[in-house]
Amino acid sequence: MRSTAVKPAAPLPKQARARATRERIFQVAGDLFAERGFAGTSVGDIATAAGVNRQRLYAYFGSKRDLYREVLIAVYAEVAHDEDLLSLTPADLGALTGRIVDRFFAFHEANPRFWRLLCWENLNGGESLLGEDWERLRAAYIAHLGGLYAEGQRRGVFRPEVDFTTYLLVLFSTTYFYFSNQMTISRLLGVALD
Repeated sequence: MRSTAVKPAAPLPKQARARATRERIFQVAGDLFAERGFAGTSVGDIATAAGVNRQRLYAYFGSKRDLYREVLIAVYAEVAHDEDLLSLTPADLGALTGRIVDRFFAFHEANPRFWRLLCWENLNGGESLLGEDWERLRAAYIAHLGGLYAEGQRRGVFRPEVDFTTYLLVLFSTTYFYFSNQMTISRLLGVALD
């Protein structure tokens, strides 16, 4: 008779364990930063929640600030690498606004950590979103959507007096505000906004 007992998994090789540990620290840090902000989260909090010692965190990320910045860049990269938005072409101009809003709403709904991190970063003056990594990420995304918007203006789809920055700011604001202020606005309006 054959045994049906599950054999314990073989231990991961050293490099795989290191990658798994780094990823665990990264995920835990993202959750804690979203919940408490940069100032409200200590290296000890992250290390304890991730089940590692502080030295391990410093070995992988250098500093709490570097880890925080990496978390921010990663969540922004998810938005900037949205294939549905990056695959839009001039053939989609008539539906561009709706597609962008739909994607932003879907992203915010699926990633509450994103808008919470955004709130905290705004309270901190946006200082962590500087540097080459951020600029590269931002530039490609904005260039693609901006190019489509400019083409839409040339074709008469978008009003010429509304510049791209204003257009995108309205779309960002609408979707971000809905999620970041959902509880207070829900109470103010007396309706559930979930």
